[in-house]
Amino acid sequence: MHITLLEITHSRPPSAIPPFISALSPVIPTIIKAPTKTPSRLVKPLISFDAAAVALSFVPVADEKFSYHHLRRDLFALASGAGVEVGSRYVVPSAHATLGRFIYGDDHDSKEKMEKWVDAIEKINEWLVETYWGDNGLEWVVDQELVLREGRLWYGGGETVAGEGVEWKGVDGGEVESI
Repeated sequence: MHITLLEITHSRPPSAIPPFISALSPVIPTIIKAPTKTPSRLVKPLISFDAAAVALSFVPVADEKFSYHHLRRDLFALASGAGVEVGSRYVVPSAHATLGRFIYGDDHDSKEKMEKWVDAIEKINEWLVETYWGDNGLEWVVDQELVLREGRLWYGGGETVAGEGVEWKGVDGGEVESI
């Protein structure tokens, strides 16, 4: 599972991506190391969904001096400071790991099917609250395994260009190969 800390752009052709990587090149090492300097914690998992997907969502730990939202803000500032115009698909920040995407509407094409779906999610959420909330609840520490990926990332596509297991070597002569 993964969460997206910052989406630079979306719905662009592969040829549009190399200029972003080139512009980000000087700050990529800083971006990759950002979570390890000041880890942020996410808690209180719940299942959420919209018309496109179902996800496991978290909220930042309350009253922390540095939170998940501060980390996202700092990554946005690094990208913007490198001259990159960030054009994320979703404006509202959300700490979530997508569990699945809806491809067909047949499963929820009636009021009864939708009610059954919502009831199932509510039961799972009750279990999550009972099991993983509270003083000794589940905590996701965002402090390692950050990767920078390019390309069409949905459904496991794209390529890791820096981060966990991939050393950033910079842009060779200003050229970045598109995937």
